[in-house]
Amino acid sequence: MTVGDAVVGAIGVSGGHYAQDREVAQAGLAVLR
Repeated sequence: MTVGDAVVGAIGVSGGHYAQDREVAQAGLAVLR
């Protein structure tokens, strides 16, 4: 996650197929937005 040009956080997922991991990360980001 960024604020302006600064990275202020991250979402890490692992364990599934890369497409599943991406979907889970995007869902988490949507909640934070």
